[in-house]
Amino acid sequence: MDIGKAHPEFRIPRAALLALLLSAPAALAFGAPARGQLPEDLGPATIDVSAYPAEYQRTYREVFVPYFSRNGGTARMVNSPLVTSDEWKKEIERIRTRMPCCSKCPFLSLANARALWRFMVYDSARRKTGPNAAAWQALRSKLVERFNRRDIRR
Repeated sequence: MDIGKAHPEFRIPRAALLALLLSAPAALAFGAPARGQLPEDLGPATIDVSAYPAEYQRTYREVFVPYFSRNGGTARMVNSPLVTSDEWKKEIERIRTRMPCCSKCPFLSLANARALWRFMVYDSARRKTGPNAAAWQALRSKLVERFNRRDIRR
């Protein structure tokens, strides 16, 4: 039984339905900027984790690189301005709960999300605070300046 025939008040005009269907992909695309649309995209895409504890080296190798190399690129996360535990918790939860764009994108399980959150908090503390804070701020300023000039050469 067609609900539109039985209940005419539930009918959707074809033009409205067509507009909705055509705008859905565009709406989904605005969820995250494409590569090259943020200052973070212009920075290094890897982290030297050789001095990190084994747990974090494993998370970097088995979760971080495989997941983000397929979802927005690793540079965006490596150069993210996020530093605190709360900032990373919100970002990782946002990433974990977003709708997948295709069947090829990897799924971020709750266990991997927790491991990734711990890794990002540890990495941020190592690279972005304390004795490395000045170097991080200099890199961040350089990325923003290059982005504002739209200089996409690395």
